[in-house]
Amino acid sequence: MTTPSQNSTLTSPTASQLVFALANVYSQFSFKLSTDGSKYKLWRRIFLDMCKGAKVHRHITGKSKPAGDDDEDWEAIDSRIKSWFYSTCDANLLQIISSDNCTAKDLWDKLDEFFLNNKIRNSVIAGCSISYDILKNHQDTSDPEQHQFRILVTDQYPDPEGLV
Repeated sequence: MTTPSQNSTLTSPTASQLVFALANVYSQFSFKLSTDGSKYKLWRRIFLDMCKGAKVHRHITGKSKPAGDDDEDWEAIDSRIKSWFYSTCDANLLQIISSDNCTAKDLWDKLDEFFLNNKIRNSVIAGCSISYDILKNHQDTSDPEQHQFRILVTDQYPDPEGLV
């Protein structure tokens, strides 16, 4: 005599089922990735493992592509993965890496470029350093509010990289 469990076939959940089952990804991290990059390698490892566990890591590696222009299932999964980026990265970082109509792969690649290749990060830091230098060396004291702001910022942040 067979039991009901012996008759039923176990099927593995689909990527779509797994990706939408992960409701609160932030709880996996306990921190938000910021522009300082101090936790990027840890964030990257957790994020990749989470994607592999949900069977959607091909979205961030670029191996998964939409079947056509109107592949709603692919877009739904990709949008869900992007929401994981949005909930685990701080707003300043998201402004740097995200764009209209970007994919999860685009976000993944931009983060790698920002933290591993340092091209974007260095240009952001350079821009802040230039703005900081202008602010620090601005000697016009005719506007008392602007003068007070200059003193406050340059005293608070002696190192311009502290602004990024």
